[in-house]
Amino acid sequence: MIPLHSLIRPSVLLVLCLVAHLPVSAIDPVRPGDQVEVYYHSKWYPGEVLAYKNKVALVRYTFISPREGKFALDSIRFPNDEGSWMIWRDLSGKFKIEARLVGRSETHVKLMKEDGSVAEVPIASLAASLQARLAKIVKAEKEFVDSALVRIGDQVEVKHLRTWTPATVISLLPDGAVVEYSFAGQVRQSEFKYVDMRYPNGEGPWSDWKDVTGKYQVKARYITHDETDVYLLLEGDKRIKLPRSKLAPAIETELAKRAVLTRRPDEVEFSTAGVDFKDLPSWTRFGKGLGENTGGILSSITAPPSASPADGVFKVELERVGKIGPVFYVDDAPTPMICLVVTPEKQDGFNPISLYWIDLETRSVLPGPNFFEGEVILGYSAAQQRLITAEGLDLRKSASRFCSYRLAAGQRQAKPEWKWAVPEMSFVSSRERLSADFVGSDKVLIAYGGAVTLWDLEARRAEYVVPTSYNDFDLSPDQRFFFTNQFNHATAIDTGSGEPVATFGGASSHFTQDGTHVTSVGTFSSELISLANPTDRAALYGGKRSQDGAGAKSALIGTEWLFRGNHLYNLQRQLLSWTYATEDLTLLLRQPVGNRCLIVATDEANSSSTEIHVGVKTIPSDENLASMTSLGDEQLYVLRPGIQVRLDASAMHPQIVDGVRRAIQEAGWSESATSDIVIKAEAKRGKPQTQTYSVSRFGFGSGGGSQPDQTITASPWMQYVSVEQSGKSLWGAGGGGAIPSFVTTREGESLEAEIRKCEQVSYDLFQTFTFPEKVLAPKWANGFGTTMLTPTGFVDRPVAP
Repeated sequence: MIPLHSLIRPSVLLVLCLVAHLPVSAIDPVRPGDQVEVYYHSKWYPGEVLAYKNKVALVRYTFISPREGKFALDSIRFPNDEGSWMIWRDLSGKFKIEARLVGRSETHVKLMKEDGSVAEVPIASLAASLQARLAKIVKAEKEFVDSALVRIGDQVEVKHLRTWTPATVISLLPDGAVVEYSFAGQVRQSEFKYVDMRYPNGEGPWSDWKDVTGKYQVKARYITHDETDVYLLLEGDKRIKLPRSKLAPAIETELAKRAVLTRRPDEVEFSTAGVDFKDLPSWTRFGKGLGENTGGILSSITAPPSASPADGVFKVELERVGKIGPVFYVDDAPTPMICLVVTPEKQDGFNPISLYWIDLETRSVLPGPNFFEGEVILGYSAAQQRLITAEGLDLRKSASRFCSYRLAAGQRQAKPEWKWAVPEMSFVSSRERLSADFVGSDKVLIAYGGAVTLWDLEARRAEYVVPTSYNDFDLSPDQRFFFTNQFNHATAIDTGSGEPVATFGGASSHFTQDGTHVTSVGTFSSELISLANPTDRAALYGGKRSQDGAGAKSALIGTEWLFRGNHLYNLQRQLLSWTYATEDLTLLLRQPVGNRCLIVATDEANSSSTEIHVGVKTIPSDENLASMTSLGDEQLYVLRPGIQVRLDASAMHPQIVDGVRRAIQEAGWSESATSDIVIKAEAKRGKPQTQTYSVSRFGFGSGGGSQPDQTITASPWMQYVSVEQSGKSLWGAGGGGAIPSFVTTREGESLEAEIRKCEQVSYDLFQTFTFPEKVLAPKWANGFGTTMLTPTGFVDRPVAP
């Protein structure tokens, strides 16, 4: 991207001075009643002259509200480049008139007289001094236009509210231009400096292009270039191609530093007829009540065969340095590949956004296409040979357009296909993750604005839109269904129709690699659910939930193992068996590929180049199998049937003691005064808490309502029971302890009476709670060991028994 502000020429400022200050005369240059423009707070505002004295005018103008102010002549101008009041004389010197220049052609000037009438006068009949001044103005204007970096009518982009917006040049300024653009549904005209202007597609401004001999020169704009030629736009909208070998050495040297950028597609219209992007169903309601796998429709999902890379570790080095991501595993290419994007800290034509391919079979890196500043890669499909991007992200990370390119896996150049406007959505968040996945030969699902839209790229239209929280969705292996993940449930959607067909509990659900199961992740637990029989499910225990959340790929390996996120679970014991991570490297991608774990990472300690480390390892490994067969329940579980626990009942309420001893007996435990496993239980009144309630149609809550607020203080009753060992918590349960933040009451019921219920003495918890059948020892919380990808390769670190 050539920065326009770096090419400003001094002659531009000279022209403005010549135009603004016409021949000096003894009369006032502005008069009461003149309609002028005044420069205030870096902008020009229309105004009316009220008085003029000593080169200062009193002007009435509007800035937020009507006001009056004094302005010097250098802060006043007549609109449309008209001149100020002066004396005009003829060639003989006998006739003169007080008038303003309001127009000019090659042979005549238009003068507005004091009575408001306009006279057209031949330039040849004016005084010689006036003709000379006009000739200087004509020459200066020509030089001004010739040296300007843009031309009137040019299609440019301007940075408005930190977002690049399409605009049309209306008039020229010394260091920028007046442009017309659309914002919030309105057409606007504003002044922009060159520093906030650019041509689209990385094209350059108007400048002089010289040949290698220095004899020939042409005024043109840079369009693009390749290894041998440069493509230019001449005045008159004529395009030419010049061999780079014939360019002046200085120009060729500068051109050699620029990357070959992928031209953005031309914008076309995509139909959204019949698709309502504004009135979407609520996330919390969408698909609720359908049941899990209604009619067994999801049990028919199949998975296409795919190749898996061989075990091993290797390293490649990229040419460019910058932030790495996104990173995609390309499983539908002729050979397994990784596609990754490098975004430099400073993006321009010399430091573009670059895509690279890593061939997992040959273990080599291939350079891919380069893209313009602000372009965000959303997804890639080798089967469709298509790449999807977003451009025009604003402060909220909201995209303005989507772009599609045709690109074969491993290819260096991408071919522009379509660019279309993004429909305005009701919800856009800076936390959302834009993403895309591909369906069939010409369709793509794009998650944006709290929704997923199916776009038909061949027909150029939107098929449907459905809601999803934080743009989280997951496509089935055969592309027939996808999950939209809501706050407290996940809804399965028929890809062809956009209709919901099933609902699963948990905030995030994803298909396994073979399509036979679903992993459902909730706030406190995870499950593996069979699509053939939803009642067949296995709980997944252990591991940090943040490592096992939304977006994690999962794969069943035989009937005994499940790999998800960074965790390998043993389904027979329903335990986390092993963890996969990195050490001294920054993780970029980790996912199952068949019966292997693929890890891609980078070494950020090296700032001069970008090193990418790739590791592939079969799962489960021998270490996994050995750990699962060598450990018995006595070593695995700190809480299990047959253990001894200690209970200090002397200070406990009798109902608490009875309830805890009931639960001890049901768990198969016994009491011992010397056990290091201690049970603690208590019921008591908590500290006073104050809450202010307001009335809404849903009840009393802390949000703003239409009726007067009511403040209540209460001391809630609390009950809890826990199991500890050496001061560390092994398990706990409890209730109460907090004043309600939201209460629903019926007509005639008292809000305060409802709140006071939280203060009532109760020992109900101890009549019903049960201890868990088994609790893992803390040392096994993250599995029986960890496999680390390090700069020197894979390292296995089993936990000592």
